[in-house]
Amino acid sequence: MVDRSRVSCLRVDEHHENVRNPLVHYLGCLKVAERKEFLSKLELKSGCEENDRIREDCKKSIEKGLRRLQFLRDTLSKDEFDRNLVESVKTAGREWAEVMGRTKNATKPGPKADYKLESDMSAYVMDFSMTDNGHDGIPGLLGTFPDQKVTIQRLLYDDNESLLSRGKDPKSQKMRYFHIPSNNMEKAVSKYFGDEEPRPITNHRLVEAPQQTPASMILQDRYWRGHLHGSSDSPPHARYMAAMCDTVSSKPGETDLEPNNIVLFMPFLHWETSRKRKQFAEETSRLVEQAKKKRAEDIKDEKERRRRERGNAPTDRYLRAAADLYEGITTYRDKKLLRKYFSTESPIHPRRTLDQAFYWTLRSTEKRDRDQVVFRGTTTRYDDWHRCSKEDSKHWPDHDGLKGEDCQVCLANIKRVSRVVMVDQLWMWVLDERTIITCFSKRYGQNKQDSSGVHKSIRRRVEMMGPDAMRTVFELGLIILDECTSTFFNRATGTEQPRVTDEFSKATGNIMDKQTSAFNMIVALMEEKHIRYLQSQNYVDTTDLFAPLLDINYEAKLEREIVDVIEELDIMLYIANIHADTVKSYIDQVDHILNPGGELPRCRRRNRGKMESHEPPNEKDYYSFTIKALECQDRVNSHVKDLETLRKRAKNVAEDVARTVSMKQQQASVIQAWQSVRQSDETIKQGRSIIVFTLATIIFLPLSFITSIFGMNSYEWSGSNDSNQPLFFAFSHWARTLIWSIYKKNTTKFLVFLGIYDLCFEYKKDSKKLMKDVLKYTDRTKMEAKEAWLKKREEKRQGASTVTSMNQTPGTPKGSFRNDGVGQWYNV
Repeated sequence: MVDRSRVSCLRVDEHHENVRNPLVHYLGCLKVAERKEFLSKLELKSGCEENDRIREDCKKSIEKGLRRLQFLRDTLSKDEFDRNLVESVKTAGREWAEVMGRTKNATKPGPKADYKLESDMSAYVMDFSMTDNGHDGIPGLLGTFPDQKVTIQRLLYDDNESLLSRGKDPKSQKMRYFHIPSNNMEKAVSKYFGDEEPRPITNHRLVEAPQQTPASMILQDRYWRGHLHGSSDSPPHARYMAAMCDTVSSKPGETDLEPNNIVLFMPFLHWETSRKRKQFAEETSRLVEQAKKKRAEDIKDEKERRRRERGNAPTDRYLRAAADLYEGITTYRDKKLLRKYFSTESPIHPRRTLDQAFYWTLRSTEKRDRDQVVFRGTTTRYDDWHRCSKEDSKHWPDHDGLKGEDCQVCLANIKRVSRVVMVDQLWMWVLDERTIITCFSKRYGQNKQDSSGVHKSIRRRVEMMGPDAMRTVFELGLIILDECTSTFFNRATGTEQPRVTDEFSKATGNIMDKQTSAFNMIVALMEEKHIRYLQSQNYVDTTDLFAPLLDINYEAKLEREIVDVIEELDIMLYIANIHADTVKSYIDQVDHILNPGGELPRCRRRNRGKMESHEPPNEKDYYSFTIKALECQDRVNSHVKDLETLRKRAKNVAEDVARTVSMKQQQASVIQAWQSVRQSDETIKQGRSIIVFTLATIIFLPLSFITSIFGMNSYEWSGSNDSNQPLFFAFSHWARTLIWSIYKKNTTKFLVFLGIYDLCFEYKKDSKKLMKDVLKYTDRTKMEAKEAWLKKREEKRQGASTVTSMNQTPGTPKGSFRNDGVGQWYNV
């Protein structure tokens, strides 16, 4: 039964009542012939104002999305690097129309306008000002609290806008939160304080010292560029901000002993599809080459070209080209962002894979990225796909018996999308104890339905909170830190996000199962070896036991897999420990701000709803923060504990695999030593026999030769007394060859004629097998004879014991001997 609460667009299940994204549903779920009817239904009035408003919003969303897609398509057709995507769709469309006998409608060009990145990117804004109706948000912005957003152009670059400005009252208690998903932090901080962007300090001597401003104090090198790891010449994944959390003053020319601004940089774990990761890895590599060679290069490599040309049918090429174009449209904004800021000296945070974040000195980690545990767990293996018959391409043996129904295995394999673990960065500024500015990456492309998005999780959490649940901006900072550290471990964030802990547990369990099978095979070989040792006292061929023990290829693969698991868990533990240290540092810095004199006890666990009314507001703020800080710290520590548990289990499996390899090698050494001893015994026996034979040959061979030569009588051959004729026959090669050839020819012909020669083929046996059968027969005969002799001796002893007890007379001293009458003496 289908769970309707989890059904969404782009699913084969019925979901007309659960449309989360109207544009995706319109383009991906409806047939072309159904789209016009769908739009017409949205125009109908239902009599309910709420339903009519929802339908109108749905229609506007679809029309706006279609206009945006057309605009991006026109933009890509003019782009130097991505125009090939549009050309491929046009070419494939014309070929498909010719084959299908249809007329391809010309695409209407959209409005002529230049693409501007800042106008296409949006920043999220949360204004926590309270009214009688709750959080109303900021008028004039798109959406409602907490989902309001504004374009980067309007927020940062329009002079008449003051949304980000801190205002004339720096001590105002109004809380605000701005999330800027791009590298505009210098502009954002400067806009907040109303200052000019600070110039970076270079090695060249300046004519005049730069003027200190609040923005330059916040963005001074020790808190900004000084934490940038790598440079513009470093690999892209080597450029990141080192983790830190510290307070910083924004008062130029003053000694601020109690600064109320916090700067924080911290990595956190997220995920990405393997295909998009590869696309942006290629885009980054192209930008690196472009920066070095000062010219543009084609981003398509030979492998991608061959993949696109595999489809021979026009329909295949058309669909593939359309899919590539759609991916190009959805990721164009991210590519433009990367192209704009990649070559600048400002700190950037490109998305890095798990191995890139740890092995940042490597030029390329492509092989390591495709060997991730999560990638292997979410990728359909080659052997799992159903294939058609080699003789008949229309016959699928695995689909026999389906009777025209869809194969569920094939559908499940098609739906699987390869994923990889990514490492993003959180940049956060807390300014004047009332404003937070953050910046961190998101997944590539448009992922509106992705519930694993970090900022979406923050918005949902703020939305569910009560009006008085957040007292200070520092508690909002705790929520941001908590979501960044917990989203990757949250099991209820959506169906697309990989269950990382489950994948690692599954990988460890599979390796453990394979190790158990390998261990059972070794035990079976040992039992077979033990049986053969007991059954035979002579040389036994144990090649079939020895060869499997020498082959450790299977165990070596298991060793490599479990080492990869432990290595990735170590990297994740490293990042989780950074989370714990950063959260602890953030709590310490806020403690210095809210409790500068240290008069209030830091750890005071109380119920949030029982704040005493007589307490001053600053104490209430401090205790509220302390309670939430301890909870956040406990959750981060629990993540570290979970990863340590997984690593401990993987380490135990690795030890079991190593123990299996060691046992296999030891058993191979034992069998080899046993064979060597048996071969040595056989060699000694054969050597003794050869010595005896050699001595007999030395004595009798010369005598036999002499007697054979001189014992020939020539008179029997020719009737004469010529004594030289025996020597002629003895030493004449021609004479002996002629006689032997006549004998051999006639004898062979006679044996073939009688059929005796055919019997040799029927009863012919391999020499080794014949030797083995003879040894088995002799061993069995000896064993039977030995058992019969032992049985006979036992019976004889029992009979003698009976005779002795009968012949013993009373008074016979113990220890004397008596004859039983048959020549045997027994102790009585």
